[in-house]
Amino acid sequence: MQIFLYLCAMKKIFVIIWAFISLFCASCKHSTPASMVSDHARYFAISDSLGSTCLTIYSPADTSHILATYTIPQPYTRLAVTSATHIGLLDALQSLDKIVAMTTPEWVYNHPQQPVIYIGEDLNLNLEQLFLAHPQALLITSYGQPLPNLDRIREAGIEVIQMVEWQEQTPLARAEWIKFVGALIGKQDLAQQVYDEVCERYHHFIRSWDDAPLILSGAAFRGTWYVPSGGTYMGRLFRDAGAGYPYYDDLRQSSIPLSLESVIHDFGNAEAWVGANARSYEELATIDSHHTWFKAYQNHRVFNWYKQSTPAGANNFWERGIVHPDEILEDLITILRGEASDTTKLHFAAPLH
Repeated sequence: MQIFLYLCAMKKIFVIIWAFISLFCASCKHSTPASMVSDHARYFAISDSLGSTCLTIYSPADTSHILATYTIPQPYTRLAVTSATHIGLLDALQSLDKIVAMTTPEWVYNHPQQPVIYIGEDLNLNLEQLFLAHPQALLITSYGQPLPNLDRIREAGIEVIQMVEWQEQTPLARAEWIKFVGALIGKQDLAQQVYDEVCERYHHFIRSWDDAPLILSGAAFRGTWYVPSGGTYMGRLFRDAGAGYPYYDDLRQSSIPLSLESVIHDFGNAEAWVGANARSYEELATIDSHHTWFKAYQNHRVFNWYKQSTPAGANNFWERGIVHPDEILEDLITILRGEASDTTKLHFAAPLH
């Protein structure tokens, strides 16, 4: 009889525990975009449940579809990262010390002070080195395809966090992912503070012009010139800088491929040219002699984003820039005003020499 009563009591306890766990999991899995604690970002939500943080990632293709859900009972202290943007977000949170492993170190501008294990490339990870680093979580860039060896990584006790910050279409939306990373590492208050300061500065810099200076972006590549649409990250920056730009009404969320003839027609008289993939006018002309036809080239008003970069390819534009679109916007306005000859006023942009 005592055994029977004991078994009944244990069954009740099990039912209570199971209900508790089910309620906890459901609170994360059934989060909706309406619960999103964000001002601009569309692809993540954060909520608290039973002492843990619940993070939800929504599919950029369809925000009604949940891409992934994570429960964070304790802040992570050991992370593996696979993108410059991950490093930029952690750097803004004064948390580079939490990085224990990274990919392609030659492309990293802000290196952690502590020893870090290198784990190959983002789509070709060295699992032996990854497991040696013992990260609690691996931040990956989600390209809409499964990460090779995903099951093995999870079996090793490593949480795989799918990051889609790069698919946000506005500057402040990408910057807002600092809140997501802040939730991962227990620095939500600092994340909110940094984000609020960036938003304040960004809105302070937004400009309009009586006679908006025309701006050109990019360069020719194998006969095609890709320019930002009005619905892209850089297109929004152009609009907020007050630049003249003929493709604001094209709201596709991708670059627009143009023929050289179309670019010359639309931008031949542009006052400024930004994002050129060269460091000198000679190099730009060598890439394609047609580059010399543009007014901005002839007037020496062409700029790249290489001011904070290394010969190996690391560029702070991709790290700090994700958190500080206010500084990118300030660069654009400085260029449009014709004040960029004083390079101390520029954060990421640099004039060609």
